[in-house]
Amino acid sequence: MRPPRLCTLDFDQVPGLLDGSIKGTLKPLFDEILRDVPPPKILPTNEFQILISNLSYSEYVGRLSIGRILSGTVRRARKSFAAASMSPAKSKNENYTISRVYTYEGLKQTEVEELGAGDIAVIAGSEFTEIGDTIAGSENVQPLPRIVVESQP
Repeated sequence: MRPPRLCTLDFDQVPGLLDGSIKGTLKPLFDEILRDVPPPKILPTNEFQILISNLSYSEYVGRLSIGRILSGTVRRARKSFAAASMSPAKSKNENYTISRVYTYEGLKQTEVEELGAGDIAVIAGSEFTEIGDTIAGSENVQPLPRIVVESQP
């Protein structure tokens, strides 16, 4: 038998919650999370921009670039621009069309038509993006500061 999932901010309610005389929910926990955890940072621009923080692979659509959308919206079949700014001497740029857009519903990836700023996006269409790359809606958008992933020697 699974233990009940419940919580309270009032210590005096604990015995009643445990013996079942008081019905409980997880609402107090979610209210605390909404109160204390800041919302996602969204850039003050409408131009699509995402910083890739993880990669995955699908046998059906190829490399998947994963990150939180920082501004604008992304749609399937949209022309995009991937930029990697490692240093001025080692930059790479790529124009491509986004073939699929996914998001997460729980632990499951679900295909969607459009996602906006603040959403976690999984984008297919480029076989060359790396962690730390910026994907943008045009070449005019400057790459975001690169995140660095430590490698083992």
